[in-house]
Amino acid sequence: MFLKISEGISGAMVKNGIIPPENQGLCRYGINQLFTILLNIAVTLSIGLLMDMVLESVLFMAAYIPLRSYAGGYHAKTPQRCCVFSGVLMAVALLAMKYVFLTFYVVAGVWIVSGIIIAVVAPVEDKNKPLDEIEVKVYRKRAMLVWGIDVLLGAIFAFANLHQYASHVAWVMTAACFMVILGKLKNLKNATQK
Repeated sequence: MFLKISEGISGAMVKNGIIPPENQGLCRYGINQLFTILLNIAVTLSIGLLMDMVLESVLFMAAYIPLRSYAGGYHAKTPQRCCVFSGVLMAVALLAMKYVFLTFYVVAGVWIVSGIIIAVVAPVEDKNKPLDEIEVKVYRKRAMLVWGIDVLLGAIFAFANLHQYASHVAWVMTAACFMVILGKLKNLKNATQK
């Protein structure tokens, strides 16, 4: 999506002696990723602003991104599709947070089920980022650690009588598990087509 801009910036960095020519490809990739992340953050905050849920969108990102980073899951084929898919996911999650009341028992059930899904299914690799056996173990442990931190945070919210935020943690886990399952199904489909 930002390849031309990234190419121009990394080329200027080589030209000005900031980086050696052999590092231009890596630098171009990093700049492209930075712009993509910034775009996703801007889209998320815009959706939060439009829905009058900026704090909720920030909290969602803070809990979702680390969990998703280690649990893996579905990846769109292009950055444009990723941006649209992420925006839709954020809008749906924020709508659910705003209009769907979850009792504490449902929230606790989501926490338990999501923990089982992450422990059994995660990490879900992508064809662009295959994982070896050691990476699978490390990513699974880290995903479970982040899940545990999220559950602890949700429990603190619940015991502090901030049930709305405990419910938000359940929606984060629902979204992350949805992406993990979707990614696993995509990988199974791709494996059967070979």
